[in-house]
Amino acid sequence: MNQLIDWIDKSLADISASKLFSFFFSKEKLRKEFEDIDVFYLLNETKGIDVIFSDKLFITAIHLYSGRYLEMNKFEGNLPSKIDFSFSRIKVRQLLGLPDITSGDHMISTLGHNHYWDKYLYDTYSIHLQYDKTQKYIELLTIESLSFGDDDLPE
Repeated sequence: MNQLIDWIDKSLADISASKLFSFFFSKEKLRKEFEDIDVFYLLNETKGIDVIFSDKLFITAIHLYSGRYLEMNKFEGNLPSKIDFSFSRIKVRQLLGLPDITSGDHMISTLGHNHYWDKYLYDTYSIHLQYDKTQKYIELLTIESLSFGDDDLPE
C-alpha cells in the first residue's frame, strides 16, 4: 500500500517523526487558510504535495500535483494504485475500472477552469483524479478521508 494512504486519518503527531513526512515537510510551517474555518495545511510547492488537516490536526486529504496544475511542481513519488500522471482517463479506467463517482465537464468558478474527474471509494479513503480538459492526463490526484468531519477520529 502507498505510504501516503497510511497517513489518512492519522494525527500530525503520529506521522511527523517519519522519514517520509520529514522529506516533504521538514521546512514547511503549518498554515491556516481562513480565520473562520479551522482547517490547516502544509504545502510544499517544490515537491508538488500538500496535506490538509482537520481542526484537531488529523490528516483529511493529501493533494499530489502533476506539475501541470496551479503552478505547482510535479510530485515525484509513487502514486497509489500504480497510477501515473501521464495516464489518460481511459487508461485509468482500464486499470481501476469504472469510478464510484464521476463528473463530466465541471466548472470550478474560483479557478475558471473546466475539469473532468473520477472518484474511487475504498474502505476508509477515496482517490479523486482530476483530468485536464482533453482527459489525456491527470492534473491532480487527491487522497481523501471518508471520515472527513467526523468527530469520532481517535485522539
